[in-house]
Amino acid sequence: MLLPPGRHHFDRRGVWTVTSFLLLCHYMLMSVKNDAVLALHYSFFLLVVPVLVAAVLYYRRPQDGTEYKLLLAYWLWFWFSRALNGSPLLDHDFRRFFDFSLTIPFLAFGSSLTKEERNRFLDWLSAVFGSFYFVFGLIALHAFLHRSMYELPALSEIGIIQEASYARINFFGTHPNTSGYWYLISLFLMIYQFFHCKQKLWRIPILLSATLDLVVIAITYSRSVRLCMAMAFALLTAVLLLRALQNRPRFLRTSIAFLAAILVLIASYESSGLCADVMATLSYDITDMHPISETTAQNAGPQAPARAEDRSSARPVTLSSGLRETPRAGNLRDGLVQSDPRPKSGDLNNLSSNRIAIWRAAFQAITVKPSVLWRGQLYGDAMTITHHILGPDFPGGLPWHFHNELLQILMITGLPGLILASAFLFLVFCKAFRSLFCSRFPLDDRMLALPVLAVLPRIMLEASLFTSTDILTLFFILMCGMTIGLTRE
Repeated sequence: MLLPPGRHHFDRRGVWTVTSFLLLCHYMLMSVKNDAVLALHYSFFLLVVPVLVAAVLYYRRPQDGTEYKLLLAYWLWFWFSRALNGSPLLDHDFRRFFDFSLTIPFLAFGSSLTKEERNRFLDWLSAVFGSFYFVFGLIALHAFLHRSMYELPALSEIGIIQEASYARINFFGTHPNTSGYWYLISLFLMIYQFFHCKQKLWRIPILLSATLDLVVIAITYSRSVRLCMAMAFALLTAVLLLRALQNRPRFLRTSIAFLAAILVLIASYESSGLCADVMATLSYDITDMHPISETTAQNAGPQAPARAEDRSSARPVTLSSGLRETPRAGNLRDGLVQSDPRPKSGDLNNLSSNRIAIWRAAFQAITVKPSVLWRGQLYGDAMTITHHILGPDFPGGLPWHFHNELLQILMITGLPGLILASAFLFLVFCKAFRSLFCSRFPLDDRMLALPVLAVLPRIMLEASLFTSTDILTLFFILMCGMTIGLTRE
């Protein structure tokens, strides 16, 4: 039986698109730590990834450029460095090697999409991610305002954690920095959709979702995420001003755009802290307006603070009956400060939350074990010498990573891995910068480069993009691929 023309071949692109979309959704749902999602991750997920990677290596290898080859070389060196450290079968770092292999098909997928396919894919991704984080953002905001813990059926909790004398949102039991980066992804998608959507009325829910993203980012009190967000708004300001002043002399419009970007960078960062202060003030007012009943106080037991001076050490109580206010007594303002108490000026090490001390100790560890420079080391050994140098009394507890992407890559994979990853980042950043400021592209396409460039502060202050895999890693690599594909157009 003869098949119609064009229907006799297997639609690899459609399967690839659906698989990539489902994998992104899967990593998004991984954050809730649901038993069914975790079971899926350790069963079917382990079958899909090798097939997808093998298919990409076979079908895409002649078509992609230098960035693809550099990422592939880094992945292979990652395994080889494990072998050099006595783990050729990846009995120590298998999960990291396995998960990071997904970056190869995601880079190839992003760079292979046409403009129409790219727009359709991002429309669906924005709808799913925007809705997901909007719903749970409302829950997180309610939990912060009422200082409550929200127990969701079969999911993790959303509520607040208290550090020293201030409260931070605790989203699905993760570190607040991680929660902030999830909402940063949603913000990037909303910015893209704002310029992409043709129906002006759609910009209302887009702006509403973006506003909620900004508020949640503020109450995570994550300074590295706030820096990335501020960087994004600064770059966006520069793009819009250069577009508006395109008829002016080049030096004048460049100078105006640069100065405006600097001002927006500072204003965006500071306004996020101001937003957190406003939300904290509202939280105190709300909790003071609704005194706790005797029954709730008795059920709270010894965790309910009896005196105002005890509240700085009190933790929110998890209540099984859903979203409810935490026990309190007297005036909540007596025990907590409204603003982030971490230093904002003065000693650089204190300002960086002891990151300078961590970096200094890491370089001292290299002098103790210089073999790290050429072969790296296993994850389990990476922080051992650094922890010994920092000592058990290190402020805030011993870190579990080096708080710098390039330093993390160096300590795990050595100089060869650092050179490969740095070359990849350099080429991608150059193409992203050209794409963002290329007036020949429409604004929505230029926004594809924004998540790539805005992640620069994270590379300097956090780690995981090239040494572990989560939704942020896959989204970053996907946007790198789309930026590469855009430059080809």
